[in-house]
Amino acid sequence: MDARACGSAQGLTPAWAIVPRGDGGVPLLERNDCPQRGRAQAHAARRAIEPEPAPRAASSCLTAEGALLRLDPRTVRIDADEAEALAEAALAHGGRAGLAAAVEAFTGDLLPEDRYAPWAEPRRERLTALRERTLVTLAAAHLAADCPEEAVAAAEQVLAVAAAEEEAHRLLIEAYVRQGLRRRAVAQYHLCREALDEEFGVRPGPETERLHRAALDTPPPASRSMGPTLPAVVRRPPGTPLRGRDGLLARLLAAGSPPVLLLTGEA
Repeated sequence: MDARACGSAQGLTPAWAIVPRGDGGVPLLERNDCPQRGRAQAHAARRAIEPEPAPRAASSCLTAEGALLRLDPRTVRIDADEAEALAEAALAHGGRAGLAAAVEAFTGDLLPEDRYAPWAEPRRERLTALRERTLVTLAAAHLAADCPEEAVAAAEQVLAVAAAEEEAHRLLIEAYVRQGLRRRAVAQYHLCREALDEEFGVRPGPETERLHRAALDTPPPASRSMGPTLPAVVRRPPGTPLRGRDGLLARLLAAGSPPVLLLTGEA
């Protein structure tokens, strides 16, 4: 990678983190035919990574191999590489714990300070797509484990950045149906339909339509039968006993007692 691709040797510092690893290191900077310029680039690259190197000491982060400078994998840690490796392993072997750990490894956007730099775009898009695929797989794993609430949380993270991801919408609809949340499932279908129409000009697929019909067929939750609400003075034990009324009060507070009971006699 030539320094001109990033504007300066100092600008290479973030760029190195997106270059794929190979042969035990990361290619950094091609030293050109001009030895003097190559030495200047190498010096600037080292100062960018190690602002205060020890005098005449070898770099702890850079190694030279032929015409290339490389980051030393023994001392340099690149979090994007670690997140990518975790996600690919989790997707290959499955398991909710591994998928959740992989999602946690994606700590934010790649190089946000270089958001519009063209040299960072391919790696950023790859990592974003990998995170979304990991989240979708995690949501599906939660549903398979009959944990719809966790599935909702994972699918919502996908839709926060990719509103037209139909699979995430499907997982949300199914999770809501399993929880008996009919209205939310139907509303999610319409959100999916609007997003797909706006971004791609298409309608939801057959599986999404099937889930929509299942949501419409889901019976509303049965209303809970509420017992009579007694006055607080009755529900709360009296400060002084009700002489001769213990039996009547027990009948009034017992389960299945009539909602109204007339008491007669002296107070």
